[in-house]
Amino acid sequence: MTVQAPGSRSVGRVGAAVAGPAAPVAAVLAFAARAHGAQKYGTEPYKVHLEEVMAGCRRMGFTSDLHLMAAALHDVIEDTPIGRASLEKKFGPDVTRVVAELSHDRRVETADYLAAMSDDAFAVKLADRLANVERMGLLENSPDRAAYLLAKYGPEMQLFAAAAKQRGFDSAFAILDAAMVKTTAAIAGAVSEYELQQGRDRVEQKKLARQQELAGADADGSSAAATFVATMAGQKPATSSSPVFIRTAKAP
Repeated sequence: MTVQAPGSRSVGRVGAAVAGPAAPVAAVLAFAARAHGAQKYGTEPYKVHLEEVMAGCRRMGFTSDLHLMAAALHDVIEDTPIGRASLEKKFGPDVTRVVAELSHDRRVETADYLAAMSDDAFAVKLADRLANVERMGLLENSPDRAAYLLAKYGPEMQLFAAAAKQRGFDSAFAILDAAMVKTTAAIAGAVSEYELQQGRDRVEQKKLARQQELAGADADGSSAAATFVATMAGQKPATSSSPVFIRTAKAP
């Protein structure tokens, strides 16, 4: 299966050998953990999330160094001060390209975000979503946040299913789908219908706010779409250069 990079023809095979400076996967994970600093994944150090995404890659059959290194680094450009140029200098163009594709400007629709990915990036994204869904099923979040995440992730499963089918990743998606079924049952049994409705309402409010933002220009005159294109082209947009912050969950 070939990899289609955004705006280019086929550039290689899924999980092909990594071009660039050699770096053992364990060393890449250690680098990523340092980059995330004091960030949290729920109550856990952020390294726990990175390890869970790497484990998800292995479970789904994405076991190349490229996949595992990108899994460890997948949030570095998006959530730390480290930019694409620095990452490429240290780890080479292949891993950096995948990490850049995984860096999501939240104003960009999820369908467009997934469509722009190469197969390698989508493989890591599947593992990332698996880690988030399974962590969500542990009911560590407050009821209102659990309800919100369920309302957000549930409809997006159709987008992941379509993207996985297009790429021939059906078996990998089946693992995610089974996890989502289990998590949905756990949350539905732990939160009230009122909380579930509040979660759905919050998702709709965020969608409306994003649509309004996409309809106009940003304060500096650049649109969300232009920012997304700049990210995919290798530039770190200004909106991603904020200081490291503590996250209570991977998404929204």
